[in-house]
Amino acid sequence: QTCALPISSVGEATSALALIARLRVDWPRLSILITTGTTTSAELMARRLPDGAFHQYVPVDRGAWVDRFLDHWRPDLALWIESELWPNLIHATKARGIPMALINARLSERSVAGWQRFPNLIRPTLAAFDVSADAMTIGRNSGRVRHWCVYPVCAVAWLISASHTQTGTAAGSP
Repeated sequence: QTCALPISSVGEATSALALIARLRVDWPRLSILITTGTTTSAELMARRLPDGAFHQYVPVDRGAWVDRFLDHWRPDLALWIESELWPNLIHATKARGIPMALINARLSERSVAGWQRFPNLIRPTLAAFDVSADAMTIGRNSGRVRHWCVYPVCAVAWLISASHTQTGTAAGSP
């Protein structure tokens, strides 16, 4: 099975390394596909990813390119980290029935102001996630995220178990 982690920046990629390491310990047969959008983050991932994890560039968020990417990699679940939201990729992933979680999502006041110009895009994009965790439910960001109608459920392990149920494999043994 493959878990996709769409990430954008070097900072997000660095913060994802601990999660990737933990996923590889808890589910050693789970392959981790991490995507980033910069050469700097790609170089960092090439140096620091553990065995069983690999890097690809995230596709430009256009329908045909997203479809081709998903057709090729066929992830079984997707964990989105922080707030780099690619609406076409999110909606195409949801349309394929791939479980998704938004982890450690943080929307700055600037991000909220930007997304407020597109409420008909951000609401369904955030609502596409099956679960959301961490900063979505606590701290300064909770009101910002709830404003966009995301229903937080903290359970990354549940998401992985749901992926196993959907694909017919036993939980804990991808």
